[in-house]
Amino acid sequence: FAFIYMDDERDAEDAIHGLDRLEFGRHGRRLRVEWTK
Repeated sequence: FAFIYMDDERDAEDAIHGLDRLEFGRHGRRLRVEWTK
């Protein structure tokens, strides 16, 4: 788990859309990026 703080909500939205479901690591695991609840 990681929690990231961004000053600009638009930057956070761009990061979510750019990184969600991205294959990561040698085993091709997918990242899950979402807004905090």
